[in-house]
Amino acid sequence: MARARGKPGPPCHVCKHRERAAMELMLMRGVAVHAIAKKFNVSGDSLHRHKRRPSCMPPQLKEKLLAGPDVAGLDIEKVREAESKSL
Repeated sequence: MARARGKPGPPCHVCKHRERAAMELMLMRGVAVHAIAKKFNVSGDSLHRHKRRPSCMPPQLKEKLLAGPDVAGLDIEKVREAESKSL
């Protein structure tokens, strides 16, 4: 039997998971859902629902995860110098 429209369903398992941020990043970076599900012991259906629900993953969050880290104010020369020393 289908539930009534507008009635909230069960809480999202991914939202409550302690590795939520890692799963969201992996989802948005194109990692296969079945691989994420296996790694974090959640169902693929839960991951699909989580990604689809705006209450779980708002469009702004998706955009930010796709864009990557903010590098404004980063001194590129210092990064190059530090990385060349580590080689």
